[in-house]
Formats: sequence, C-alpha cells, structure tokens
Amino acid sequence: MLSLNEIEIIKQQAFACVSSQFKSICTVRPFTVREYLEMNPITYSNYLGLLLINKKEIKQMIEEKLKTKIEDDSEIKPLSFLLENAEANNSFFIELTNAFNTFINEEVLLLPKIHSVVVGDFKDKKLITDENFFDFQEILMIQNRKEIPKPPPENESAGQRKMRLLAEKREAVKKKQQQKEGGKGMELSELLEVATVYGISLDNSIYGFYQLIERYRAKEKWDRDTQFIIAGAKPEELNTKYWGESLNEK
Repeated sequence: MLSLNEIEIIKQQAFACVSSQFKSICTVRPFTVREYLEMNPITYSNYLGLLLINKKEIKQMIEEKLKTKIEDDSEIKPLSFLLENAEANNSFFIELTNAFNTFINEEVLLLPKIHSVVVGDFKDKKLITDENFFDFQEILMIQNRKEIPKPPPENESAGQRKMRLLAEKREAVKKKQQQKEGGKGMELSELLEVATVYGISLDNSIYGFYQLIERYRAKEKWDRDTQFIIAGAKPEELNTKYWGESLNEK
C-alpha cells in the first residue's frame, strides 16, 4: 500500500493534473473533465472499472458462475484474474490492453503466462505484477476520487470477518444516504451546470473538478451560516465550519 506521504503527493499532482509516478515502472495520468467527456464517459468508466476490479467483485462473479459460496478469498488475485480472462478471450485481451494504455503514458504488453504486464521496452523489465498491482490501483482511485479500501486485519477470525463485513455494509448505506441528502448524488450534467455558475473550468482534472465544487459549497454554507449567526442563530446548532479548513471529516 502507498504511504500517507505518497497519497498526499498524488492528491497534489491529481489536482494539478500532473501524472504520478508508479514506483520505477511508469507514470499514471489523470484526466481532465474535458478529456473524459471527449473520450466517451462510458468507455472511460468501463476501462477504469476493469483496472479497479477487486477481490469482492471477483468473488461475487465466481460465486454467481459456479453457484457456490467462497469462504476464503485469499487466493484471488485481481491482476491474475484479468490476465487469465484476457488469455481466454481475444476481444477482452484488446479491451484490457486499451484500458492500461489509457492511463499509462507508455505502451503495454499483457503477458498472461507469467501473470504480468510489461510497460515500455521488454528489456527494461518494468512489470506490473500481482505484488504491486494494488499500488497502481490506489493511484487511479485517488485521481478519480474513489475511496481506498482498508486492508482486513491480520489473523482475522471468521467471526471478526463477519462483523467487519456487516459494519462495512452499514457504513456504505450510511454514506450513500449522506451523499443523497447533501446533493452529492447529482448527475454529472447537473454538476457541469453548477461548475459553470462557479466558473470552474472543464480543463481541471477530474479530481480537482469535484474538490473545487465541494470547496465552493463549503464557502456558500459558511457565508449563509454567518448571516444566520448575525441574525441570532447559535453556531453549534448550524454545525458551522470555516470553508478554508480541511473538508475531510474528523
């Protein structure tokens, strides 16, 4: 996993639409909103979804196909899963290659036999493997404002795992409801209208675009709450927070 310092640097680069270094292998490029729209959002989302596939999604697909329950997913490896399917299906091989080429600034070559992806010249031996694939995924998650999943605790018992999964399910439902109540579940077409009113350019990165909208909203709330406080309202009742502070919940 990436360190907190690496994550912060990638956030800075993503905001400025600067490619981030993935180890000594390659750089990963963030897209602007304009590039995303010009490419075709469906294609972009499909490519991103392929590269961000996780154990939970793979486990569900296997269970549905085999009609059986998988208790232990420790042997599931997302990159190997993708490459094995690419080896079995030529059209998927092309689609997966295109997905990597979309976000990596060099040409790639899929090598299903050794469960690796070669970046650039083969002789340089720059390989994406099962061991480093999650770090690559983390960069994509940050650039596209996806939540980075926390790894399960070591030596987790079956009972602890069941409780953790239930807690994660409840948290996901809670976050979805909060987003809906906060207007964060708006369609992109509506957010583009909001961005136009705010003067936010489509040439901002995807990361920067959404961050700026949240910052503008925080400033609007601050301005509104300030007027309420002047009129006699209590700050603690309004949950007032200065718009220039961190937007992350603490």
